[in-house]
Amino acid sequence: MTDVAGLILAAGDSSRMGSPKALLSLGSETFLERIASAQRDLGLPIWVILGSDAEVILSHVKLPDVAVLVNPEPKNGPLSSLLLGLARVRDTCGAVLVHPVDHPLVTGSTLQALLDRRRRSPDSIILPECGGRTGHPVVFPRRFFAALREAPLDAGARRVVLGNPDAVLRVEVDDPGIFRNIDTPEAYSRWVEKRD
Repeated sequence: MTDVAGLILAAGDSSRMGSPKALLSLGSETFLERIASAQRDLGLPIWVILGSDAEVILSHVKLPDVAVLVNPEPKNGPLSSLLLGLARVRDTCGAVLVHPVDHPLVTGSTLQALLDRRRRSPDSIILPECGGRTGHPVVFPRRFFAALREAPLDAGARRVVLGNPDAVLRVEVDDPGIFRNIDTPEAYSRWVEKRD
């Protein structure tokens, strides 16, 4: 059994951005390639969940060693994509690292810090925290898989986090990328274009 599987959620319709967020450029990579590369560097098996833009995205990105799933109902929200991935990996892993594609600035060292804490606290929900604010990605251990499946789709995985405060561990990281949600042209200009 694999300890942690990476789930990259990229099924949203990107209506606020106006084009697929997965394909936005971050240096020489797209958002999706950047996140997949960071997870691959840590040896994680990776699953990406796409939506109605799947064909377009797959024609523009390179995803070696990444399994692809397509959410037939992406309008049901991020939790529906998470559950699709969970259904594929739940029998083969002890936890999932859930990473939305609109958080591409998260560093590899942050991912490593979450996995290190996971090894010491295998039954905890693990969140990164920077300057008192939590963000993404989140590690959910196997014991919460059933709770994720039972959560209302409109409430999302956040319902499971908020409903189990004693199980939540926060890992302090020096990485504001954990809460930089890039889902509008303005956010892209503010956090990405100025880096180039």
